[in-house]
Amino acid sequence: MLFIFFPPAFFKNNFKPARKWHIWLCPKTQSRPFAKPKEPLFCLRTNDSSMKEIEKYVWELSEKANGFLKAEYNIESFNISHFQSINFYLIDKVLNTNKNLFIESFDKELPSISQFPTILAAAISLFFKNYCDDKTEYNIGDVIQGYNGTRGKIIRKEDDNFIVAVPSDGSLRTLTTKQIKKNWIITNADLSNRKVKTKFTAYKELYSLLFKVESFPSKFNYKSAIILEKKEFDDEIKNQTYTNIDILKAIPIRWISKNGTQSWNHIPIEPMILCVPDFETLEEYILEKGIKIESLIVIGKNKYKDNDLTKIKRYLREGDIPNCVILGNEGFEDNNSQFLKWKWTYEEFALLENLNIGRIESLQIQDSKFEVAINSFIDFLYSLETTYSINLNNIKTLRKFLYPLVLSKESNSRNTNQLDYVQHLMHKVSRECIIENLYNQNIDPAQEITNVELLIDGIFGTFKNDKFRLLDKVDFDIIIIPEPLLPNWKNEFKSKSKLLSLQEFFKTQNNFTTTKQVLVLSLFGNGMQPFDVVRNFLNTKHNYKFLCYQEESKILENLKNRYFNEIIGEYTSSDREKITGLKINENLRLLKIKVSDLIENLH
Repeated sequence: MLFIFFPPAFFKNNFKPARKWHIWLCPKTQSRPFAKPKEPLFCLRTNDSSMKEIEKYVWELSEKANGFLKAEYNIESFNISHFQSINFYLIDKVLNTNKNLFIESFDKELPSISQFPTILAAAISLFFKNYCDDKTEYNIGDVIQGYNGTRGKIIRKEDDNFIVAVPSDGSLRTLTTKQIKKNWIITNADLSNRKVKTKFTAYKELYSLLFKVESFPSKFNYKSAIILEKKEFDDEIKNQTYTNIDILKAIPIRWISKNGTQSWNHIPIEPMILCVPDFETLEEYILEKGIKIESLIVIGKNKYKDNDLTKIKRYLREGDIPNCVILGNEGFEDNNSQFLKWKWTYEEFALLENLNIGRIESLQIQDSKFEVAINSFIDFLYSLETTYSINLNNIKTLRKFLYPLVLSKESNSRNTNQLDYVQHLMHKVSRECIIENLYNQNIDPAQEITNVELLIDGIFGTFKNDKFRLLDKVDFDIIIIPEPLLPNWKNEFKSKSKLLSLQEFFKTQNNFTTTKQVLVLSLFGNGMQPFDVVRNFLNTKHNYKFLCYQEESKILENLKNRYFNEIIGEYTSSDREKITGLKINENLRLLKIKVSDLIENLH
């Protein structure tokens, strides 16, 4: 007999708790500046009133964010999406009210989407504070630069005027205080005998566009530090389509590497934003050198892990960092509630960005003798638990190894050895569990072991490969195969469809330009918790059909409902209301979930 042994991750990831789901249609376009998309986006498995309340909330949030940004800044000049505008709005709100905020994304890619709005929000908030509280002083010896690239040096002051030596034309210029503030910037570059190429044109263009101002600070009393991944930001800025303004030449920003080397010297002025790769660099080259920062922004889950997060919280408590914004896709413990929390849902993102969302349905196998035999086995185990007051969950959970059993052809499949393996596993675990429980009560387990083994053999005696027979009745582009079965399926199953493991699918699904019809052999056996399977599928643009025995179908519905209830919990969170002032309808109804020992035992 040949056994195929599953990898450890297969067992680890298939004995854990589950959760939730959704789908809806977006509303028709309304006559407003930020109109809702016309096309249907997704369907939500809930009542119509809940659907309308969620849609209403998302668009009220978008309109509030865009209205605020339009009123405060000329943000319409930037090609920023609805989703990015809200991120900008959230960050701007907390930076200007000295609150701490954690923005959690549902996907690891979202922090990079949010980098530009994050840095722009910091740059705008800081510029406004520095402009209103401009402490720039023009002193003898300062090198200054005009917007045309001419540099000069202040050599003396006469009354309220400045005498400036300009080497490029050999002149001495007399400038009033108003003239020098309006047309000249103190630079940290050297004096030059000719006009320089590195100018302040983009700096002036950006902030005059946003604030309609004519003078610009040369010194920055208010600064921010940002911890980020340099390559990701470089790539985003290189490919950005937000504005024609050269952002790196417009924002006084500097990169400090782990060894203290500085780059991004694109604008010859004191930096207003200091970017570093990690918290250790921030401590060594900024905080410990006495450079005060107004705020700290952290982008990416690897930037706020473990000891770094502990240090951030300590600096916040002690006031050395006044406030902090963290963006990442992994939550953290915050027992002292130092941070407001905002967790993006994929539903909001899809609605705001006019994207499709994954749909899930089940294809249920009816009148299966295989499942009848499974139910008889489980019923007998329940009777043993009642008779002997014991717990046999370790045996009952073995059902999840039965549901993914699908042979890749009607007869003579090499995957039959997988049946042998699962049958052997069930015998072994059942025998050990019953012996352990009954020996503790001085009861001979022999008869009960025999009864259980007969029922196990009965299960495999009724196996007719029911799921395989449904394949001809379904249209699909891709089949998701449990990884241990995949090699034989690729050898034996003749189809134009792609055969992928779940892991392979998630690695490639973003590359598909069209919505795919995906068939999934089972909710179980994919090396991932069932809830994560459901959630991750629904966070894509593809459509999914699960081949389900009746029990699988019930569990799938409960996972969808639990997911929906979870996102409702986020929409109704008090932190969201504190930041935006918006409150979703309190009567938004949660979906009922049938929490039974059946589901609990499986997870």
